Amino acid sequence: MDKTPRKRGKKALYAVWELFFPATCVGCGVGGTALLDAAGTRRALCSRCETSLRKQTSAVYTPVLQHPVPGAVAAGIYEKTLAHVILSMKNAGRTDTVPELARALGRAVATIIDRAQVPAGTRILLIPAPSSQRSVQRRGYVPAELLARQVEHELNRSVALHRRKVRVKTHHILSLEKENIYQRLIRPNTAGQKTLGASARAQRMEGAMRVSPRASVAGALCIVCDDVMTTGATVFEAARVLRQGGARVLGAACVAAVSMQKKVDEEALMVHPD
Repeated sequence: MDKTPRKRGKKALYAVWELFFPATCVGCGVGGTALLDAAGTRRALCSRCETSLRKQTSAVYTPVLQHPVPGAVAAGIYEKTLAHVILSMKNAGRTDTVPELARALGRAVATIIDRAQVPAGTRILLIPAPSSQRSVQRRGYVPAELLARQVEHELNRSVALHRRKVRVKTHHILSLEKENIYQRLIRPNTAGQKTLGASARAQRMEGAMRVSPRASVAGALCIVCDDVMTTGATVFEAARVLRQGGARVLGAACVAAVSMQKKVDEEALMVHPD
């Protein structure tokens, strides 16, 4: 049976749908049938941007952090298409990008598991980095948690973990214990951590997290998960609090890490603003 007429009909219906519910590629803004895959399903990224993002996250690496976390792994560098897609997921409500970003994060998590050489039958907890209460109210979700839960879904179906009899489970047990008074009162319109330098980030995060009183991590194997690492202050504090609770932290995984050169440039701008 010739499937061409069926495909044409599906594209025609999609074109009508787009008149009422338009969608655009998160990466470049193109719309219409460019977002359809071979099966006729609408995607978050066009083929060109999807290819670009996958190239950016094709090889995991150890990020250089000003607040190092042993075992830290990033799927890519925070720039170009990858940076734009992450920002759209966090600040524009484009949660349809989560599966693609989680694929990248999953590779970082799997790398940490491989390096840790955990025994068969092990269960590893994926601990999402928390968001501030104000961010959760604005977005309606915690980005790191959405990503971690998708990673859990994908990795537990993977052949690699199945063969090793290793399972992962997301536990959203970290919360921010205090708000940044400077941000709330002095500069209420700032965009959070990204406006701060390395020392300010560290000061802001020190003692700012806690493990839920109803959760116990004593003896647990944990991997901290986040969308972006800049200086490492957030994941450093998360790892510290988990270890304080008796957990063994295998590492920290992120979708993207900010390059050291960009960090140096940003610090220079903060010290010597234009």
